[in-house]
Amino acid sequence: MKESCNGNVVKVAGLSKSYKLYDSSKDRLKEALHPFKKKYYKEFYALRDVSFELPKGQVYGIIGFNGSGKSTLLKIICGVTKPTSGEVEVWGRVSALLELGAGFNPEFTGRQNVFFSGILAGFSRSEMKLRYNDIIAFADIGDFVEQPVKSYSSGMVMRLAFSVAIHIDPDILVIDEALAVGDAKFRHKCMARIRVIKDKCTILFVSHDMSAILSLCDRALWLDRGKLVMSGEPKEIARLYTEATYEGTEKVFDRQAEPERETLTTEISKLASESTLPEEASVDSFGTGKAKIISSRLVGVNGEIKKNVFCGDQLSLIFSLQLKEGLKHPIVGFGVADRLGLMVMGFHDLISSEPELELFIPGNVIEVKYSFVWPDLNSGTYAFTVAIADGILEDHKQEHWIHEAFVVNCIREKPLHGMFGMEYSLDLHQTLKE
Repeated sequence: MKESCNGNVVKVAGLSKSYKLYDSSKDRLKEALHPFKKKYYKEFYALRDVSFELPKGQVYGIIGFNGSGKSTLLKIICGVTKPTSGEVEVWGRVSALLELGAGFNPEFTGRQNVFFSGILAGFSRSEMKLRYNDIIAFADIGDFVEQPVKSYSSGMVMRLAFSVAIHIDPDILVIDEALAVGDAKFRHKCMARIRVIKDKCTILFVSHDMSAILSLCDRALWLDRGKLVMSGEPKEIARLYTEATYEGTEKVFDRQAEPERETLTTEISKLASESTLPEEASVDSFGTGKAKIISSRLVGVNGEIKKNVFCGDQLSLIFSLQLKEGLKHPIVGFGVADRLGLMVMGFHDLISSEPELELFIPGNVIEVKYSFVWPDLNSGTYAFTVAIADGILEDHKQEHWIHEAFVVNCIREKPLHGMFGMEYSLDLHQTLKE
């Protein structure tokens, strides 16, 4: 690997990529024959003036809505596509999973494609022989390895491509949603391997799965309509991306630009004095404002506010809503996330019965109460997000969503080997005598 610049393995500066869009093939011919070179196309920018640097040895998540330029960016970094303007510098061997089966010859067998891919990556045949058994074992495609790739299912192509990509010692591993076509078992296998190799190489990872971004990535990049919206901590990026999903990017950042974020104080309502964290002057929230969450708290069986929780505690989450306008199809819910922002549990309910629906009229203050048992989670801090929406579960508008309305501390004497524990029994007995 050649020397990188200031510890970076990728440097992107002023990157733009535009395409010529013609209404018909005739317009292409007209333009080619026009004596004064008249333009018959519309210029579309897939990327516009994108700049960032990726340090060595980290996992970078790239998120964005469909058509935001994520795949185009990766293709340019991998050298598949040339930019219209700007520069890209890459230090080290790149192993990429872009379009499914890209780089494979469909007429070659799986075995032939393994060696072919290795040669393209700069390995000799003898070096690939040393890796071959491990590649085939991980791909787990059986006897199909001796069949032409054109006879493979999309899942089998992805298995082989991913296995090759991680076994050729990449300095930079690029993954563009390729894992989405695999079965659940193999996706888990891939994620586990990514966690193993992420300390050995830089990984560029495109995904719409916020859980994967939060659990795998050190930093995240957010693209929107070809522009770099922001880069930073995955938790912060995921939070703003969630808001933009409901409100659109413009509304989110218009609100961010306001001199003061929305503030909820005890003066809004006497109920606000019941808030778990009354000393906090403001909360991080968004929504249309038809309904407001004016207080939230976690209490024990005797009504005491809980800041420390233990496995098996009987708890109630209580939050109060103030209705500015009536809601036709109210949805209430909450989520609990760990310190990385990864959601560990949550519930949402569509209010549909007449007696309850009659409460959601302008001016009313409604108390929502969820009662549950605290699960066996690892020690650490957990943040509660609360929300009120209007619509159906598949299509609704957020009236008020509060990120991390309050935080509780979970205490467990012994650490868990995972996210949560469960009750189990161990039984040993002899089934066969010699």
